Amino acid sequence: MTTSVALAVLDFSGTLSPGAAGFAADDRIAAELRRSGLAALGFADPADFWHVLVNPTWERGSTSRIGYVPVLTDAAAAHVGRRGDGVDRVAIARAVRRFADRYLTASAIAHPWHRWLRQLDALTDVRVVVATDHYAEATDRIVEIGEHVKDDFKVSVDVRQDPFLDERLRVANLPEEPQTVSVTNPVSGATKDVQVTLFRRAGEIGQRLPRSSHETVRERHGDLPRGDAQLVGPRRQRVW
Repeated sequence: MTTSVALAVLDFSGTLSPGAAGFAADDRIAAELRRSGLAALGFADPADFWHVLVNPTWERGSTSRIGYVPVLTDAAAAHVGRRGDGVDRVAIARAVRRFADRYLTASAIAHPWHRWLRQLDALTDVRVVVATDHYAEATDRIVEIGEHVKDDFKVSVDVRQDPFLDERLRVANLPEEPQTVSVTNPVSGATKDVQVTLFRRAGEIGQRLPRSSHETVRERHGDLPRGDAQLVGPRRQRVW
């Protein structure tokens, strides 16, 4: 028997933990670079921190189990080596570790969320995923939960075929003449014929819209001078 559950994906950085996002502010980063010792190693500018250390290592650090400290240490050591300075990998690793520890300390879940999360966790029909600032590590868990989510609900369209692959949607097959389409309300059963025009001939775009269109403009924007009302129709047609 398939059990129906709800999946709640909660963003960590900036939502559950405002402190994690606040840590990334330039003035805070600059202070933490000095405090950790990375500034003394040549990484005093927050822009260098992002462009030299974080951005080039983001994919490797966020999609693997290596972790941020090793990849940041590798990037910092490589950059120091390219400058021609002596590379003290132990000192670099210690500075990166101090910086990472400070970041993790700042990345605590805000107190107002604690009670709500406990209540959410107690629900038997809800599965909770807390995603950190990179979502790769949550992928396996989301897929695992998704495999148990009931997805055999009855719908009013054929889900076995992709409607966007219909041959009638190819440019060569699109009708140049206005088409009348009959649509049926699936709830009430009422049927209505609707005219659809995909293309306009040269000169038609500047024609005035029917009175009903101007009435719609007045309903949305209020009364307009007669001259302005005449211009709204063609402008609106161009957008569509």
